[in-house]
Amino acid sequence: MQPGASFQNQWQLITLIPDLRARVVSAEWLPGVLHLDLALRVPADEVQLQIIHAGSAVGHQIGRIKPGEQQFEIPDDAHKLSLFVVNRAGDCVAQMHLGSIYECYGKAKSAADELQQASIDLAGGESDTVEFKPFMLQKDSKESEFVKTVIALANTYGGRIYVGANDDGIPQGETEVCRIFQSSTAEAVAQQISRLKSLVREKVKPVPAVDIRQITLGIDPVVIADVRRGENPPYATHQNQIYVRRGATSRIADPTELRSLITSTDLNLMGETLSNY
Repeated sequence: MQPGASFQNQWQLITLIPDLRARVVSAEWLPGVLHLDLALRVPADEVQLQIIHAGSAVGHQIGRIKPGEQQFEIPDDAHKLSLFVVNRAGDCVAQMHLGSIYECYGKAKSAADELQQASIDLAGGESDTVEFKPFMLQKDSKESEFVKTVIALANTYGGRIYVGANDDGIPQGETEVCRIFQSSTAEAVAQQISRLKSLVREKVKPVPAVDIRQITLGIDPVVIADVRRGENPPYATHQNQIYVRRGATSRIADPTELRSLITSTDLNLMGETLSNY
């Protein structure tokens, strides 16, 4: 403050308390629809959602809301959305602005980023970090190929295995996964994920960090095995077969590559020892 200056509330302590009556957990604007996830700490009948459609012939809409996930139709000619959660007294208790179609907020953003990455990977073909595999039943020959790829990625750069896609990166779809597992889509995908996790635990040593989860591209379920580059190579099968990734193939490590993997482990151990010291 400058000497002699006067400010409002100059010698007062002011505490600002955030309004937690309503909170936008996530929002995703896709063509024609808004997916919204709300957290409410007041009864749902005490608040309403007002959506302003900037640039649209239909200027706005007012809708009832509930806690959790819900969706609203959005005019195709809207250029921007402004969302306001308003209580009976007219107070705005939460707001959110989305500037364009496909814009996301919160957890929807990370999901959208993952879908975008998956679309890029599937369109780009197999590489040193991307592999495609079909849905596979237990003891299918493709299971050994999956294990080999997990080992190769963990020993090299890490990467992603898309299970439920053919060699061209085209998803096999709901009909095929239901046919293979003879169950509903949800049950079939759950069985596939459980089996892939078992393969990693039981067929690879040491067990690498692999995150296995489902995504949905349009209506097509696909399982991603996200393999992190390992910190304790070499990774191998229980028969001591060590694989590395070269281009779009996984192959047995040659002596030079094997020495490099072992040296990398020794350096990691040395670094940990020095750090502890």
